Amino acid sequence: MKKYTSIIAASSVSLLFSACDKPSTTANEQKDTSQQDSRSEVADTSEQDKLIADQASRIRELEEKQRQFQEARIKELEAKERELLDQIAEQKRLDELAAAEAAEAPPVKAVEIEEDPVVPPVVVDGGAPVVEEFPEYFPDQEEYFPEYQPPLAEQIDYNAYVAYDWYQEDVARERAYAEEEARCEANSRAIFLTILRARLAYERHSRIDHAHRHGDWHRRQAQLEREWRAAREREREIAALRDRYRRLHASRERARLERERKLREARQRQGWQQLEEARRRQAVSNQSEVQQRWLREKKLREERARAYRARSGKNTASNDRGRDSRGSSDRDRDQAGRDGRDRRADSGRSSEAERIREDLEKRRKELERLVAERKEREAATERGRDANSRDRGDRNDRGDRKPGSKDMTKDDARGKYSEALRARQEEQKKAEAAKRARELAEREKASRERSEAERRKEAMERGRRERTDRKPDTKPETKESAKEAERRKFIEDLRAKQEERKKAEEAKRAREQAERNKATEERARREKEETARRHQPAKPRGNEDMDKRRKDQERAKEASERAARERREKEMNERAKEAKERAERAAREKAVQERAARERAEKERRAKEMAEKAKAARERAEREKAARERAEREKAARERAIREKAERERAEQARRRANEERERQERAREQQERQKRAAEEASRKRAAEESKQREDRERETKERRRKGR
Repeated sequence: MKKYTSIIAASSVSLLFSACDKPSTTANEQKDTSQQDSRSEVADTSEQDKLIADQASRIRELEEKQRQFQEARIKELEAKERELLDQIAEQKRLDELAAAEAAEAPPVKAVEIEEDPVVPPVVVDGGAPVVEEFPEYFPDQEEYFPEYQPPLAEQIDYNAYVAYDWYQEDVARERAYAEEEARCEANSRAIFLTILRARLAYERHSRIDHAHRHGDWHRRQAQLEREWRAAREREREIAALRDRYRRLHASRERARLERERKLREARQRQGWQQLEEARRRQAVSNQSEVQQRWLREKKLREERARAYRARSGKNTASNDRGRDSRGSSDRDRDQAGRDGRDRRADSGRSSEAERIREDLEKRRKELERLVAERKEREAATERGRDANSRDRGDRNDRGDRKPGSKDMTKDDARGKYSEALRARQEEQKKAEAAKRARELAEREKASRERSEAERRKEAMERGRRERTDRKPDTKPETKESAKEAERRKFIEDLRAKQEERKKAEEAKRAREQAERNKATEERARREKEETARRHQPAKPRGNEDMDKRRKDQERAKEASERAARERREKEMNERAKEAKERAERAAREKAVQERAARERAEKERRAKEMAEKAKAARERAEREKAARERAEREKAARERAIREKAERERAEQARRRANEERERQERAREQQERQKRAAEEASRKRAAEESKQREDRERETKERRRKGR
């Protein structure tokens, strides 16, 4: 049944994605953005939120219109199907009445009519015959309508397509498949109906009684026979349509498997949620580019929708409510991305691998820029430190003064000592930072290992619980097929590769962190040696103020170190607490996802069982229907044979009675002829006797006369 007759669903999907592409600022995203660029903290998003709300309301309206249109279309098609079935039932009823009237009519003299030659059914590529014996023109349900029907384009989970851009091509292909299959089905049904009507017309005309056949009966009979033969010639076309239908189903199944594979691989890829979050943060940080790209893609989607309507022959007016009230201009399409390339041509056709490659290239360039900026800042800091050191050295060397010379003033000694103290403090800060980084890396590694161990332990516990909770009366699992074994092996290999890749990445990160820590320690050691070599503070003798100041500085240093240590401990505790909360939250989310997956699997299993039961019930009903029809046909054949036998017996009795009557009449006629011959013979004998007596009398008379003379 054709359910794909509108572009409204594609328009709603496009609007949905346009709403998803619009920049949306939340508290967390503003917080992340504020760490990168403080200028984006004052972004006003009220206009964007209003536009998104308008788009959502339009999407709901379009979806309601599409649902109403689909319901009306389904009702119309169901009414047509019911009308066709009623026509076929009425034709069958009329044929049964005609057959009953023909059976009740008085017997007539049979006329030998040459039967049609038996035409064997057409066999395509050694398969099953195209058309079976009448009236079973329609093929089996399982052969023509497979059990699996791919989901409609409106039933696909488009929320999973937000991070991937291949949804438009997928929707168009799905709709094209559905329309082509519906077209094949309608054509094949029309051909079947034509053959059926031609056969019924021919047989109904053949049942006309001889007494009611007029002069043009033979001409009409020949015409109906030619029409029926011409209709049966289209059985090859039915075979071609069925083959195309089967190939379309296979292609549609491959497309479904490819879509599921893409979704599965995209969701199995490490960090796809983070990529999506980074994409949204980028949209917030660069609102002008996102706005222009959104307008260009919206215009391109509208052009595609108009082109699709023109191809489909539906020259309907475009929905102006779904457009942006601000419109767009030529200036929008002239603005390209940051790298100067124009992405309008392949925005809908670029593959997922190319998009991921471009995202990785952008991230790599951004990382290189950040690293270069950090190196430049470090170099500037290093240059400033060297310049300060050179200035101090020039001041110390002015007049060839040495640290131990008598003309060295108190201010110079105090400055050199404070500079050395600052250098020591910086070295200690760097060493503490390196130590803190090492501790943080070790803690993260330990927390990851601990969470992984807890996850494995939880999985083992869940498996043990499922094994113990399994009911003893459950049916044993059936042996998996080669396809399932291959799929399971592929999944296991993929998981093993992902684990190996994850371990390699963790080892690489640990190596890089160790190298960075080692380089930091080496740089701190070199700076310390250089500072110690350049600045050798002179210890003034007998200077109590200097000793007092030094003690005060040491006490202040100890206090600052103690405060820094307390602050570090507090930060470490907070980080550990946050890591623990994150781990607990992740564990809860994972448990929820696993529970949802189990429920989904149970629901799918139940749906599959219900489908199997429905299929078994349908097959049983079809078998019972076929048995009933076969019994009815056998009963009709028996009754027809009985009627024919009775007619033959009646004809034989009539023929026997006619023969007996004819024999009786012949016997009576022979008896009459015999009696007539006997009467004639008796009359001849009497006449002879009379003539003899007369002659005797005459002779006696003559004798008497002669004697008397």
